[in-house]
Amino acid sequence: MRLSKPNFMPTLLLLIFGLTIVLSPNYENKPSASCTYSLPGWIQRDLADGYRNLGAILRWMVVLNHFGKWLLENTPPDFFWLAKELDIITRWNPRAAHAYYMAATVLPWHTRNTLLSRPLLERAMSAIPGDWRWPYYRGFNAYWFDDDEDTAVRFLRLAANLPDAPPIVASLAARMEAHKGRLETALRFLENLLKSKQERAIRAQIEARIVELQTEIALRRVEEQLHKLGISAADPEILRAKGVRLPYVLPDGGHIVFRNDRLVSSKTGKRFELYRSPHKPTGHLRENRSQHGFDS
Repeated sequence: MRLSKPNFMPTLLLLIFGLTIVLSPNYENKPSASCTYSLPGWIQRDLADGYRNLGAILRWMVVLNHFGKWLLENTPPDFFWLAKELDIITRWNPRAAHAYYMAATVLPWHTRNTLLSRPLLERAMSAIPGDWRWPYYRGFNAYWFDDDEDTAVRFLRLAANLPDAPPIVASLAARMEAHKGRLETALRFLENLLKSKQERAIRAQIEARIVELQTEIALRRVEEQLHKLGISAADPEILRAKGVRLPYVLPDGGHIVFRNDRLVSSKTGKRFELYRSPHKPTGHLRENRSQHGFDS
C-alpha cells in the first residue's frame, strides 16, 4: 500500500496565524484603536478554518496575558477590546465556558452595566443549554447592574428550573417577585419548582423559602388592615382590642412582634425582602453594538 505524503500546509498556516495574534504590535499599543491585527480579519478566519478550537485557545492566551498586564500595571483595561476578543473566541468555540465566565463576571462588574456581556451570555445559553449558570448570570446582572427586575426574574426562573441549580437561584427569583408585589406568583413558582426537584437537600431549602414566603404574605395582610384602619404599629394585644385580626401563630411557627415599627416574626426577626443593588445604570456605554465590532 502506497502511503501518502504528509501535508504540512495546514500546520504551517496555523503557525502563521498563531504568531500573527501573539506578536501583533497592535496589542502592545491601544487594542481598541482599530481591533485589527497584522493580517486582515478575513485571512485569519480562513487560516483558522478547521482549527478554530485551537485558534480560540491562542486568542484566549492573549486575552489572559493582556488582562493580567493591565492589572499588574494598574492601567485601565480596554473592555471594548476584551468584549470583542471574547466574542471572537466564542464564535470559534461556542462551548468555551471560560470565555463566557469572564464575560459574565469581569465585564459587568467593571463597566457597571450589561451592554457588553449580554450578547455573550445569550450565546452561552444557546451553545450550552441546560447549564444553569448562564441564565443565572444573565438574570443576576440584569438586576444588579441594569436595575431591570422583570428581565432578571425571567432568566432566574429559567435558571432555577435547570439541573444542579442551587436553591439560592430560586430564592432570589422569588424575592424579586415578592418585591414587585407578586407574592402569590412567587409562591406558585416555588411550589411548582418543589414538584420538579428530587434531591432532598434542595427540596428542604425550597420548602424553607415557601414557609418564609407564606409568613411574609400573612404579615402583609396584617399591614393592609392597619393601613385601612389608619393604625400605626403597637402591641398586638392593643391591636386585637381595636378589631385587627392578627394570627396567633404565623406559618413559620413564630408570632407577630414589632421591631423598629415593622411587623416581623418572632422566630426570624426579619422579612422576606430583596437586597437592593447600590449600583445604577451609568449610561456611559452606547447600545450600538456594531460600533464596537459586534455583529448584529
